[in-house]
Amino acid sequence: MYALRTRLILAASLVLAVFLGVTGFALDRIFQEAALEQVHDRLQSRIYALLAAAEIKDNALALPRALPDPDYAVPGSGLYVRIDRDNGQPVWRSRSMLGLDIPFPKVPEPGQGVFSQIRGGPGPGLFTFGYRVRWELSPAGIRDYLVQVAESRASYAARLANFRHNLWFWLAGVSLMLLAVQGLILAWSLTPLRHLVRELAEIEHGDREFLSDRQPLELQPLVRRLNQLIRIGRRQLERHRNALADLAHSLKTPLSVLKNSAGQTASLAELQHQVQDTVSRMDDSLSYQLRRAAAGGNKVLVAPTALYPLAQRLRESLLKVHADKHLRIAIEMDAALTLQADSGDLLEILGNLLDNACKWASQQVLLRAHRDGVRGLILEVDDDGPGIPAGARERILERGTRIDEHTPGHGLGLAIVRELVTEHYAGDLQVGTSPAGGARVTVLLREED
Repeated sequence: MYALRTRLILAASLVLAVFLGVTGFALDRIFQEAALEQVHDRLQSRIYALLAAAEIKDNALALPRALPDPDYAVPGSGLYVRIDRDNGQPVWRSRSMLGLDIPFPKVPEPGQGVFSQIRGGPGPGLFTFGYRVRWELSPAGIRDYLVQVAESRASYAARLANFRHNLWFWLAGVSLMLLAVQGLILAWSLTPLRHLVRELAEIEHGDREFLSDRQPLELQPLVRRLNQLIRIGRRQLERHRNALADLAHSLKTPLSVLKNSAGQTASLAELQHQVQDTVSRMDDSLSYQLRRAAAGGNKVLVAPTALYPLAQRLRESLLKVHADKHLRIAIEMDAALTLQADSGDLLEILGNLLDNACKWASQQVLLRAHRDGVRGLILEVDDDGPGIPAGARERILERGTRIDEHTPGHGLGLAIVRELVTEHYAGDLQVGTSPAGGARVTVLLREED
């Protein structure tokens, strides 16, 4: 494939060559026609001058010895004259025609002139002009004469050759100049594209985030779409990174359950049930995180999901994970309470809220859920732990932020909850103080429209 600059130069060169070729041909034709017109007028003027100098002697037309142009008296000078009667009888010949027989064309009627070219004459050929005149002679009466003048084509051919040389010389010079100007114009016109390529290279090397908006009008839609693709790519990369972190975080609790189950003295049937339930939860987490990463945060219509069974399931798992703390996990909600939301989203939200509360609680954790009257649901999770300082409540909602490095965790739980709540359900998450003195996390979930 040819480069864009090469294509433009080739196209401009072709158009320029065709245009200048047609222009040169047209100018050449115009010059030829003008030069022939000048020859015609000159020969006609010579005939009129000869007739004006003619005299009547002995009832016959005669010319003086000294003619207006001395070339008539020089043999082979390139200027010739012949006068004949209407019956073809010669009347007068210029001395320049000595030894020449020029085939002049015929002139049919008196008062008419005939202009022609003779290619086969002496030298490069001849231009001829014949004129038949009717002369009144007394007492001989009226008599017709044929006056014919010939001129060599050498002068005309030399002028034409000189004109063509100058014409094509200047057209070639103009062509080179226009091509140079065209090259400069193309270089200037393609400068924004070179800048765009340089900016893309800077983005590739991490020296720039987005393409500059200061672009020509024609490139602005392209730049907007490229910037949009860059944003989408970065969001997709960030979403995949978050999905991996969220997946690891969501598998932490089931792995803890399996670890604790290995140290229990339960029956084989109970152990099998715990392992199957935990593995099933891990598989659900894997499917949910993969689906969430692929969906890219888009909302979908889902069927209502019952909250109480999910909460009970999480309660049983967390009691096993935190068995050494002998916690009491209470659930206060209507058993028929439902929310039009993805079950995986609700499991992720409730699981992270309850697991975070269990880590910090001393003895008890309380989960409450109720409608707020505006097609939404309020979740409240309280614990009786040390609580969260007011200055750190906004900071702990950021990914990877922990206020106590001695407590196990990755600093992702509340961040994951806030992302799900705000991006998927247009909701909100607030951190406050519980009546028991610990932390209270309040979540507002809005149902899908």
